[in-house]
Amino acid sequence: HRIAAVQEKLHAALIEWTDEEFSSYCARFYKPYWLALNQDNQIRNARMIALADRLDQRLTIQIHVDEFKNISELTIYAQDHPGLFARMTGAIAVSGASIQDAKVFTTKDGMALDTFRIQEPDGGIFKDKHRLERLKKTIERTLAGELLPRKELEALRRRPTKADAFTVEPRVLIDNKASNRYTVIELNGLDRPGFLYMLSQALVDLKLSIGSAHIATFGERAVTVFFICDLFGHKVDNENKLKKIKEKLMEALLAGITAAPKTRKKTDKKNRRVND
Repeated sequence: HRIAAVQEKLHAALIEWTDEEFSSYCARFYKPYWLALNQDNQIRNARMIALADRLDQRLTIQIHVDEFKNISELTIYAQDHPGLFARMTGAIAVSGASIQDAKVFTTKDGMALDTFRIQEPDGGIFKDKHRLERLKKTIERTLAGELLPRKELEALRRRPTKADAFTVEPRVLIDNKASNRYTVIELNGLDRPGFLYMLSQALVDLKLSIGSAHIATFGERAVTVFFICDLFGHKVDNENKLKKIKEKLMEALLAGITAAPKTRKKTDKKNRRVND
């Protein structure tokens, strides 16, 4: 069994843990967690969580800079609550970092464990000591309610940008068959500061809970897949609610971007027929 093999390797690496401590730790996580991360991440997370629990820390922020992969991994361990993921992504955007990938997990005892792979907007490694410290402080202030990402990012979006037309066709696809537990939403759009925050905040505004999120960027195109449910933990299957979700997410995809030129009209029509 794959999960058992992952746990066995992790247990062997955590030589300082007792069998009882390790069993208790494993019991806190749902199955997808064990298959989503490599062993190095699993080891770092286990030790970070153990220390945070021992010190009774309500918020733990850990940053691992990987020079070889040209990426920094930001891991946040905190008490889970509605809107937490959106606030995290907003804080990261306000700090000037670009999110390349995100993995969202919740434990069975109500904690959130989210990992973000971040870079500089130009693709460089996000490793400057002062910027990393500012990132941590911004996350702390945001989660404490002292800083509002929506307000900060609105000011940023008012500045002129090079994105003066659609270079990526916006698309919203909703699938209720891909997962037994969640409604799956795939979004394609133009990558820009606060992109992930705008999408996740739209879901929060719709009173939806994000169970998992997967992000990938391909040049200017950002592809995001959300696994969502309602606040009662159920899939969203009401047609009117699904229509509203699609409308609000499309608004978020288009926020701050000038309309496409008329020469793209035929292509737009074709894509709308495919997506509707």
